[in-house]
Amino acid sequence: MPLAILEHFGVTKKHQADRTYMSKVEEQEYLDDVKWKKEYCEKNDVLFLSTSLDDFDGTTKTDERVHFDQILKSNLERQGFVLQKLNQEEIIKKMLEARANPDQLFEQITQFISRAKKQSLTPSDIQKLAESRASTLGERAKNFIKIVRRVYGQYQDSLEEENKIDFDDLLARATEKINQTQGDCELEILGESRKIKDIKYILIDEYQDFSKLFYKLIDAIRESNPGISVFSVGDDWQAINGFAGSDLEYFDNFETYFVDGHRTSLLTNYRSCANIVQHSNLLMSGRGLGGEPEANKLPGAVYLSSTQYVEWQIKEEYRQKYQEDNKYRIAIKSLGGWQNKGIEISRYLKTVEYIVRGKVTKKICLLFRTNILYGVKISKFTDKIREWCPQDIICSTAHSFKGKESDVIIVVDANRGNYPKIHPDNELMELLGVTMSKVLEEERRLFYVAITRATEELYMLHEEEVGHSDFLFPERWQYLSI
Repeated sequence: MPLAILEHFGVTKKHQADRTYMSKVEEQEYLDDVKWKKEYCEKNDVLFLSTSLDDFDGTTKTDERVHFDQILKSNLERQGFVLQKLNQEEIIKKMLEARANPDQLFEQITQFISRAKKQSLTPSDIQKLAESRASTLGERAKNFIKIVRRVYGQYQDSLEEENKIDFDDLLARATEKINQTQGDCELEILGESRKIKDIKYILIDEYQDFSKLFYKLIDAIRESNPGISVFSVGDDWQAINGFAGSDLEYFDNFETYFVDGHRTSLLTNYRSCANIVQHSNLLMSGRGLGGEPEANKLPGAVYLSSTQYVEWQIKEEYRQKYQEDNKYRIAIKSLGGWQNKGIEISRYLKTVEYIVRGKVTKKICLLFRTNILYGVKISKFTDKIREWCPQDIICSTAHSFKGKESDVIIVVDANRGNYPKIHPDNELMELLGVTMSKVLEEERRLFYVAITRATEELYMLHEEEVGHSDFLFPERWQYLSI
């Protein structure tokens, strides 16, 4: 079977591009690209199948997909391809057999089911919700929901057959039990059995991560035990677990869900130096009361810098001038990573080592957006820094370091595109209330968590070619340079 490339070009058969969105110069560049692709495929014996604007002339928006399928089917069959329409189960099976990045799909499905359970939504609820929103959901989201609804149903059936429950089911069943018995059921606390209706106090920590499922449990307890007191502690600026189903609705509208309740703001920041507190307040301005540094706290320091230059030229005169850069180039070989990102990784190594080397007595944490930096595990990256600087250095992702602190925090990859990181898979969660504005706000809060882990010094690095995070503001803050 020959290799085939399929592409749609926004040109007519007379080689005229759609000028609605491009200038005359851009049109010519586009036409040159079309010509180059066709010539390349012809020279390299690659089957090139394309469609043009003329192919869709006279079709309506709703007919375009059907019409495209017909054209594609006709073109492929003329070239000897045997086509067979697969049902949903066959598509999933073939995808898994091909190992077409199933881990990503599993993660998306797991996250969707977790979010759905936190909202007390069953597979049938998902089906009804999808039907009611059919006109607003994209094609990709619709197909994903078809898959996830069936997986969700099969998952629940499997749990029932094996007489097992997951944590979300545990909460739901506990709520059901309390409602059925009106609180006349027992809870074991520190080895002692206490009836729900006799408990006097409930303390809820990390209240910003509350969900509908948790609220229904607490509400059932309060319903059966009206005299109980509920004490909740949380920080809405640290609500970063939306992916797991948490919802700030219960924090923002606390007095609605706990009608007789009141809130007290604790604003003193006992962790960070004054400049770090003030900088984080600026990041979160307009989103509630900011923190106040502890009295007599040292100023501290906030740095913003691009990564340092590493010479990769082969010419001898450059190598002699940048002799010290050899170790960064050599280090790339042992670290691995993406071959086309060796320069970027070496620059991160050089810059982080430069910062760390002079801080012998400090606890240092390297914070990354994810566990991988251009194909290099952050643990391996940190091990390499430790080889050069045998100090108290740890590494973590921003998510995992929540609730912790370090004398020095280096946000290694504070690049545009990392904070905020807008993933196309967010649309798959739209049915569960995920919106772009909510995603952006949670991304801002994640960056807030990252920078407020520092007690004394905060460093934020970025690649000059990429630019720094949009959550940084050199026009409003005088950052120090390394």
